[in-house]
Amino acid sequence: MSETDAKIAEAQDPVTPVEVAAEPRRPGNGVAVLALLVGIAALAVGGWAGWQSHTQQQLEQRRQAEQASLAEQVDERLQQSNQQVEARLQDLPSAQSIDEQRRLLVTLQGDQQQLAKTMTSVLGASRESWRLAEAEHLLRLAILRLTALQDIASATALVQGADDILRAQDD
Repeated sequence: MSETDAKIAEAQDPVTPVEVAAEPRRPGNGVAVLALLVGIAALAVGGWAGWQSHTQQQLEQRRQAEQASLAEQVDERLQQSNQQVEARLQDLPSAQSIDEQRRLLVTLQGDQQQLAKTMTSVLGASRESWRLAEAEHLLRLAILRLTALQDIASATALVQGADDILRAQDD
């Protein structure tokens, strides 16, 4: 068979394997794949860093908003406290009024002491008079007991009480 016939027969026979020439491998394919993987990893790391940065910014914004809210609350409370203090200060009497009340108090205390001395002297004399009147009354009762009831024991007790009062008077 000639060469042409053999080629025709081979072309008609589907079972016969056709030898395909293997392309020679290029040495740059592995490096390209590695570079592609490194690029994908770098992109992933960059995306993760961007996400972290975004999350950090959101947290910072929330923290600032909370601080602003707390600052407003503190300001409101301070204003309320100031208003309460001012209201209390307005309710307090003035220094002039306090001085006037102090002066009146000193005057009142002096008057009270003088009244106490006067009462002591009046009551002292009055007490002596009352005690003497009581002794006189006891003596009259003793006389009535003796004359009307002829009760010597009770008359003696009444005279003894009058005697005790007179001795206590030291008159």
